[in-house]
Amino acid sequence: MRWYRSAALVVLLFLTVPLMAAANPGDTDEPEVSPAGPDCTAAVVIKAPDFVAARATILAAASRHLARLLHTQIIVNAKGKKHGWLQFEMPADQLAALIPEVRAAGTLYSEHMGTANRISQFEEAGRRIEELHKHEQRLEKLLDNPRRLRGSDILYIQDRLYNAEVNQVLLEQERADLERGSRESALQVEIFEPGSLPSPRSLAVNLGQRFRSSWRLAKNDLDRRLDRAATGAAYLLVFSPLWVVPVTAVLVLTLWLGLRIRRWLRRRPRLLDLRPAWARLQPILTTGAARLTMIGASAARLTRIGGRIPATVAPEAPAADPGPDDTPAPS
Repeated sequence: MRWYRSAALVVLLFLTVPLMAAANPGDTDEPEVSPAGPDCTAAVVIKAPDFVAARATILAAASRHLARLLHTQIIVNAKGKKHGWLQFEMPADQLAALIPEVRAAGTLYSEHMGTANRISQFEEAGRRIEELHKHEQRLEKLLDNPRRLRGSDILYIQDRLYNAEVNQVLLEQERADLERGSRESALQVEIFEPGSLPSPRSLAVNLGQRFRSSWRLAKNDLDRRLDRAATGAAYLLVFSPLWVVPVTAVLVLTLWLGLRIRRWLRRRPRLLDLRPAWARLQPILTTGAARLTMIGASAARLTRIGGRIPATVAPEAPAADPGPDDTPAPS
């Protein structure tokens, strides 16, 4: 019978734990599921031959899909052509059904759709609200402390408690706005008739204005460089006690070493005297140059003589191959 009791106790435990968890949802560590979804926005530009008819068609389609008109504008140019835009707000599930009817009101010129995910902001606002609530509880415990506090401390705690409550209210409102924005979508429709939009103007090149602007830029650059030079000169003048003495010592040392080296070279002129070597090399170079001149002159004379000899010698005839009967007898 004991094992029956053990089995019954285990079954009761398995059934009791989920019930206790359901009764105390705050004790579970499961993350809160955010009801906020992505915010959807769309922009459609259409070209229509009749602005008034296209606008009426779009307004009728928007009313069928529970869309609210937020902003509208109509612009008429000097030729009587109209263009303008309408901005709607509607439930998120009606946007996909409204866009095809808006396209049918004219010729589609451009279309843009965007989605912004606000779930992380929604969850962050919830966590900050929880932290502010805990902070308020800690401040209230300080106020309820039986130990006597100074008046300045009490005022400071009350001020911090008031700021925490205000921040909590603002975060709750932001959280509500995010949740409301996830359930709604925005649509902007722009309509224009052919010839209603102003054509872009070509800018004429003004050489005088361009020269003046270039002159101004160059003058600003020059002023900036002069400012830098003046700043550097001021720094050099202010810090002169730090660099004048070392620079002077280096210059004096350099001059002294130069004089010492010059005196040493004057005392030992033979180390750098190349005149004996040049005197020995000069006859050799002169003889070589003369021989090269003679060889060149001889080559030129032979070339002229070879050009005057006529080609009177006839070429020799090739020798005939000896046959089998012409073979000379051995001597």
